[in-house]
Amino acid sequence: MPIVLLGAVYYLPVYFQAVKGSGPINSGVLGFGLALTTAPFGILFGASVARTHRYRPQAYLCWSLAIIGAGLLTLLKVDSSKSMAAGFEIVLGIGLGGISTLTYFPVLSPLPVTQNAQALAFFAFTRNFGQIWGVTIGATVLQNGLVHKLPSSFIKEVAVGGEIAYSIIPLIPTLNAGLRQEAQEAFTDSLRVVWQVLIGIAGIGLLASFGMAHVPLHTHTDEDWQMEQRKSEVDSELLKQSSKDTIA
Repeated sequence: MPIVLLGAVYYLPVYFQAVKGSGPINSGVLGFGLALTTAPFGILFGASVARTHRYRPQAYLCWSLAIIGAGLLTLLKVDSSKSMAAGFEIVLGIGLGGISTLTYFPVLSPLPVTQNAQALAFFAFTRNFGQIWGVTIGATVLQNGLVHKLPSSFIKEVAVGGEIAYSIIPLIPTLNAGLRQEAQEAFTDSLRVVWQVLIGIAGIGLLASFGMAHVPLHTHTDEDWQMEQRKSEVDSELLKQSSKDTIA
């Protein structure tokens, strides 16, 4: 999920800036279709699990929506409207928002509630690690695509430290009509490969969810946790007081 999410978050603004001529702030506004759907639908699908005590059907649906959303992004062209791109984001955002919540349940349900903290800590680590791969994979695909689709003489003039994409974007409005069209098509085609990679990764997520066994959710809490927490706090206070007495 974080690979697909960060791939979309990082490279949709590249499409708006390089192909549609949007500025940094406007490209962020055009990303609201993704930003404004992930959290609400994460809450909605989480509530559905609390009500139905099932999480696999929702996971199937959300992974399918993520695949469809990424697939719709491959339809974007140089002359596609900004509203079309924003609409496609909504489909992707609904799917990713649901997955961002639903993946907690199959992680925690097989474990005793006393291990929730350790499990969530490791889960957060894997999500952060996945975000790094989302950015890295997208950057590699985009860079390689531009290298093959843009004139080498032009690349040599604008590349800064081997980086092409973000060196070219500010220059696109200043290029002559022919070269500007070529640059926009190169970005569109290269980003299309990025979206195709995200489709494949989301497909792996869907296949993995089919392999999950349904483990019933916990219906009880750890009644000893609060007592242990309180005992730890008392012991800490006693240790501090003992240290003060020793110093005195």
